Amino acid sequence: MKYVIFKRKTMFCPVIIPEHCTHSQISIEGFEPVSAGFFSIGSCGIVEIDLEQGSDSLGLMPDVRDHILLMHLLCNSTPSVYMDLDNL
Repeated sequence: MKYVIFKRKTMFCPVIIPEHCTHSQISIEGFEPVSAGFFSIGSCGIVEIDLEQGSDSLGLMPDVRDHILLMHLLCNSTPSVYMDLDNL
């Protein structure tokens, strides 16, 4: 599966996209793409990201924190988990 992580100010917005779309076809007004790549869901239900394969169309690589954001998205977590607490 493909994904793009967008950010505006201190809020991340992870988006899972279909395989037939390119990463650069997805945009959210007011948000900037900060990382992108490919992921799968492992046998234990854990998101696994290929840190070596990013988005050619956006020129972005995955971030080591992307798997946490995607796990929260798939678990329908509260919006507070998407705050960038490192840069408040």
